Amino acid sequence: MVVPGRNDAHLIGEQLEALAPQVEALGGEIVVVDDASVDGSGNVAAAWAAARPEVACTVLASSQRRFGNASRNAGVLASSAPVLAFADGDDLVADGWLAALTGAVAPGVIATGRALDPRSGSVNPPPGFYGIDLATVFGGSMAFERTLFDAVGGFDERIEDGGTETEWAFAAQMLHGARVVVVPDAAIRYHQPLDRADQRRRSVRQQRGHAVIARRLAAGGIRIAAFTVPGALRSLGAAAVRTVAGGGRGRAAEVDRMVVALAALGWSARMAVVTPEPLRADPGRSAAHYTVRHPR
Repeated sequence: MVVPGRNDAHLIGEQLEALAPQVEALGGEIVVVDDASVDGSGNVAAAWAAARPEVACTVLASSQRRFGNASRNAGVLASSAPVLAFADGDDLVADGWLAALTGAVAPGVIATGRALDPRSGSVNPPPGFYGIDLATVFGGSMAFERTLFDAVGGFDERIEDGGTETEWAFAAQMLHGARVVVVPDAAIRYHQPLDRADQRRRSVRQQRGHAVIARRLAAGGIRIAAFTVPGALRSLGAAAVRTVAGGGRGRAAEVDRMVVALAALGWSARMAVVTPEPLRADPGRSAAHYTVRHPR
């Protein structure tokens, strides 16, 4: 059970309390990976683990930010479990989440759960997000066998945000014949940043990840129209129209969408002149950058 996170000190304790009985019931372990938090998240997780010695829990921490995929890789390498499950430190798993999720795991199967954002009502993974016939997964609620992870390779640490787990899932499906199974009973409560500026920065950063994935799929003959220059121009034009037509608080949200659309256009243009890499081009692992804050 790998739990990556950053700056989730206000939520990680509740998440660990929800996970603990589920992990114990299955005889599993928890590996918390703190990505250079500045709010003491690692200390909170380590204190929780020290107070709950009956739970097999390891806490790792990095002194420099390395983003989600590096944290996932470090957590996997610190775990010995034959089935790997992932939940984010700033979400909250429902009762029975782990049993439902891992119960759907089989050779060549990636199980992904249902994530509900209580503010927007949106459910992840979004079907057809990339507009292609490959299933997406939700990194905060997924599980699969370690043998599949080893076959595909680590999560690509060069993708910092925006489809971080998607590149891995696409490679598993395209190169290893894996299939994705959505498990409705494996539900979590999903949190997004409440601060508008944080949301905008994250959305802008995500456009690079989406563009990288689109360019790599292009190497395999799969074209994602939304993340080409014409597609990005259409999105930018639509955002500009909405911004001009909007007003009040709604207009501010449309301005943010236009900023994100500009970022998408910039990355799509940059990727259009870059030789596409194949999927699984040296994903890399950086477990050496993490130190143990609490040994299980």
